[in-house]
Amino acid sequence: MLKAYAAFRPALGYTQGMASYAAVLLLYMDEEDAFWVFSLLMEHCTLSGLFKIGFPLLHGYYDTWEVQLRRHFPKLSAHIHKQMSEFLCLDDFDYEALMRAGSRDRFMVPAFYTTSWFQAMLVGGDKPAPSALAPRLMDNILLDGNLSIIVSCGLALLKAAQKELLKLTSDGLAEALKALPQTCGSVDELIASAHTFQIKDKHLPVLPELDPEGVSSRV
Repeated sequence: MLKAYAAFRPALGYTQGMASYAAVLLLYMDEEDAFWVFSLLMEHCTLSGLFKIGFPLLHGYYDTWEVQLRRHFPKLSAHIHKQMSEFLCLDDFDYEALMRAGSRDRFMVPAFYTTSWFQAMLVGGDKPAPSALAPRLMDNILLDGNLSIIVSCGLALLKAAQKELLKLTSDGLAEALKALPQTCGSVDELIASAHTFQIKDKHLPVLPELDPEGVSSRV
């Protein structure tokens, strides 16, 4: 199916993270239906921006994540920034200042542990959540037309692990953040907790515009 999509939209082609989105569709649909729903996700929900050169939508979700992290868990946000900037050897890392300056250096900390959340729907990468989570996430993505459920689930995971994370420093915290999806526990409880976080449309990145080939064009 992914080979067919790469031939259908050669300007985008194939990127490894797409498999997580495609796989859950193939569990419930035949290949042709899965192909067209996948195309809808990539084009009309503009998830192609997660994979296009320049990663415009992915970068937008990094900003969304950081705003929501600071909003709901200010103490944990400050701790993560301090410890991760030391771990990544970043001098005087200040996300808000870098964002105001338009510097892409601000993406280095959230990219370290959230990239697979957005590009592989939390169930990909080397520290994946249980596969049972994937259909629940896909239901929300198709209903919402965006990845707000990924942000909400990330916040729910942090809420459950907050006390432990605040005790960790440097490489210990880095490893724990990467492994968060594996700690999700009950899928029903995680989704219920995620839905307590109100991620409104105004909090989401502006969706990249599509060119005639269905590939996001805003970088």
